[in-house]
Amino acid sequence: MPTAILQNRPKVGQGHLGGFPYLAASLVHRHESLRRHTTLDLGGAADLYIEVGSVEDLKRILWFTAERELPVVILGGGSNVLFPDSGFRGIVLSLRRGFDWVTVDGDVIEAGSGAHLSRVVHEAYQTGLSGFEFAVGIPGSVGGALVMNAGTRAGAIGSIVENLHAVDRLGHERTIKQEEAGFRYRGSDLGEFTILSATFRLRPDRGESIAERMREIRDYRRKTQPPRGRSAGCVWKNGPDYSAGLLLDNLGFKGKRIGGAFVPDQHANFIINDGTATATDYLNLMAEMADAARREKGIELEAEVVCVGFASSEAPRESGHFFC
Repeated sequence: MPTAILQNRPKVGQGHLGGFPYLAASLVHRHESLRRHTTLDLGGAADLYIEVGSVEDLKRILWFTAERELPVVILGGGSNVLFPDSGFRGIVLSLRRGFDWVTVDGDVIEAGSGAHLSRVVHEAYQTGLSGFEFAVGIPGSVGGALVMNAGTRAGAIGSIVENLHAVDRLGHERTIKQEEAGFRYRGSDLGEFTILSATFRLRPDRGESIAERMREIRDYRRKTQPPRGRSAGCVWKNGPDYSAGLLLDNLGFKGKRIGGAFVPDQHANFIINDGTATATDYLNLMAEMADAARREKGIELEAEVVCVGFASSEAPRESGHFFC
């Protein structure tokens, strides 16, 4: 299973930031609380949190951090990310400031990576374009959704993207075609890139038909998932021959609680923060799920939630290793 991004470095301080580039269009915050930027409402402070305002600023940051080997993470909508209570020893970049835009040209929609999925869904509906209905109710940004190939039973974002504009770790720009992105169930090969924008080719349809499909997807979500709260959506990926939610339900996890983190009665593949949880509570409840699936069913669960910045000493009790 993929491991967490580990925080084995000291805090990013003045000694690391000598010659930090001038960022004309961006905002830089020190010791910014990450819980304010995640749907789980969990996590301590980042050493630096930068609201990136332009492509040029982003290139400067990526080149600077690569040269000094500073830990850096791109945060989209924060809808499937868990940061530790101790925070992130590095630099967190948000692309909402300079990359939140959507344009429509015929049956093509282009969107910046910082645009919220709900905005793209709305623009598609308003202009009579079908193909984005599956994303109704999915939180998060376009960039984050593409990296994890976000989707539902009705479809996934990788199936409608035509190409992506991105930069690599050193800030070099490139265009990535759909077939080069490695899209798969809740995953892709885009993790080494920072997505700037994406082009989606949709198909014209009547507004009434689009609206009806959106209503059906919303209704199904309301019936099968807990009300939106402090959560990261589904915790685990489904397997080739099993539903993670049904598996965990059969293992008795509905209603299970550790501290302020609990599994709701509506769906066993969710963990909710009741407002008092810590990231450790959440991680330990994940560990109990993973351990039970391994012990009782011989199944190694694979996480949808991405754990960022955890040190090896913060591995969940009993499991002895990171699983997300």
